[in-house]
Amino acid sequence: DCSLGYWFGADQYEYNAAYVPATLTEVTVTGGTSLADGAFYHCPSLERVILPDTLTSIGQDAFCGCENLTEIAIPSGVTSIGNDAFLRCESLTEITIPAGVTEIGWNIFERCTALTTITLPSGLTRIGSYAFSGCSSLTEIEIPAGVTEIGAYVFSGCSSLTEINIPSGVTKIAESAFSGCSSLTEITIPSGIRVLGGRMFYGCTALRRVELPSGLYSIGSSAFSGCSSLTEINIPSGVMEIGNSVFNGCSSLTKIDIPSGVTSIEYSAFSGCSSLTEI
Repeated sequence: DCSLGYWFGADQYEYNAAYVPATLTEVTVTGGTSLADGAFYHCPSLERVILPDTLTSIGQDAFCGCENLTEIAIPSGVTSIGNDAFLRCESLTEITIPAGVTEIGWNIFERCTALTTITLPSGLTRIGSYAFSGCSSLTEIEIPAGVTEIGAYVFSGCSSLTEINIPSGVTKIAESAFSGCSSLTEITIPSGIRVLGGRMFYGCTALRRVELPSGLYSIGSSAFSGCSSLTEINIPSGVMEIGNSVFNGCSSLTKIDIPSGVTSIEYSAFSGCSSLTEI
């Protein structure tokens, strides 16, 4: 239960890179049920790791910083994957999460810039903050129907993502979940969402159509800031609060109807809406 660097003289996994030989490109793990925290942390020469079928858990930081890792198969018996497990695995192109995993932790695939294909299990219920943030090659992803919560910045910076379907059972989407998704063209927010978090679609420059749920009552700060392709938006009648800079820089927005129940419109809500002719 230790990191690869331990056998080469590293007394902490944070020092793996200084001790593991740069010539080591492939490792086969032959047994055990758990992969230790930081097991292969920052082993940039590694290209392939073979894991045993007996494995049930992968610790946090397990493959963090393995910049040249191109191939890894997570065994079907794995039910737990720690935070940051594959953070900055910049050469990894595809990954399949086993059926027994119900939660995706924080930062698990953050900045996996070559990742194009992610298969999520049907039993998944929660996606943690920054899980896929900065996965700039990801063009599509299917979120399982059982997911109820999407954390902050989950898809932030997924600049190649063109479409995404949010399951109807999702009741919480945290702030900035889709910020910087500059190729996203349309999205429908499910009916269970009452609050649209701040910076939710910040910098989504290709976004043309957004369907908001009828039960929505608050739109957070900068939620649509920089959505320069958005031409119109229907604000549900139940909305009471519009945060600051919500539509800042929405330069193609021509018309907006503010519901009669709105009691608060914050500073700079419509700043930079240079095409707005009716409000």
